[in-house]
Amino acid sequence: MEFRDIALEDKEWINSLLHSSDYDSADYNFTVMFIWREIINTNVARHKDFLLVRFAEKKKYEKPFVQNGCANCENIENPIDPASNIKPAQDGEEADVKHAYYLFPAGKGNDEELKEAIDQIVADSEKLGAYVVFVGALDKQVEFLQHYYPGRFDYQKYRNNFDYVYNASDLLTLKGKKYQSKRNFISRFKRSQNWLYEEITDANIEDCSAMNTEWCKKYGCSHNPSLFAEGCSVKMAIKYYKELGLKGGLLRLDGKVVAFTLGEMTNSNTFLVHIEKAFADVAGTYPTINYEFLQHNASLGFSFVNREDDTGDEGLRKSKTDYHPVKMIEKTIVTLKRHKLEIIPE
Repeated sequence: MEFRDIALEDKEWINSLLHSSDYDSADYNFTVMFIWREIINTNVARHKDFLLVRFAEKKKYEKPFVQNGCANCENIENPIDPASNIKPAQDGEEADVKHAYYLFPAGKGNDEELKEAIDQIVADSEKLGAYVVFVGALDKQVEFLQHYYPGRFDYQKYRNNFDYVYNASDLLTLKGKKYQSKRNFISRFKRSQNWLYEEITDANIEDCSAMNTEWCKKYGCSHNPSLFAEGCSVKMAIKYYKELGLKGGLLRLDGKVVAFTLGEMTNSNTFLVHIEKAFADVAGTYPTINYEFLQHNASLGFSFVNREDDTGDEGLRKSKTDYHPVKMIEKTIVTLKRHKLEIIPE
């Protein structure tokens, strides 16, 4: 078994295995794996009917957000110093891996076959001298490891990676006192006669790309590792919007795009919002794009909305908490007993 870079051509077989598991975590989504591939070096392999996913940090890159250069992210302010000799990662550079993080296998098979897949991951981790085995492990996955590998691993909950999950009915109606402020902001935005919601299509997607570039310049992507990485992933989602099968919507005010969002069904009952960009200085843009987007996609029949994690950002945490999640998808970092967790993977 060998890991290789994820490619768009992998979408069909990866999705078939992800759908078999039907996990509600945002980590188990092809789009997420694909649009972040140049930032976190997403590698995939298959063991029988299980998907194995590895995120490999290269030794040669000192800063996580430039580790692979994000070579395809045109028009994103790139903080890489041209004189630093940092180059995009290439296939076959396993010897340069500093840390490797893995997802718990997804797919179908009996417990013995699942154990075989896990053993493959542990062997790869040991071969690379990696410190972290699994990130984003769900509670039932932890239970499996504790049962079949007693005393083999250490477990650490990681709050920054918990997904926020909401009742679709709450976000589609915004009823009640707890959503009063959201309704007020939406009403304030809609008082303008010159606002418009549009589904994202070939005819307007480049307007979203231009807004993403403007957003990055305005909010300092070139000086913020997290924003730079996010800007790159957004660029990839826009570039491969049709191929990934995404849904999208945008808001215009006086003809200008002031917000856009992208998402998709991620399992049998959950709609996953990947990206939500808005100019915060235009009052009401965020709650309005959130509300309108879900309204225009309600026919998909989802019961829950996953708005992903907050990465530990205080402002983002407050914003997502203010929408009153019905549950948090808790995630655990799992390490081999003899390895010390030196860094926290994002």
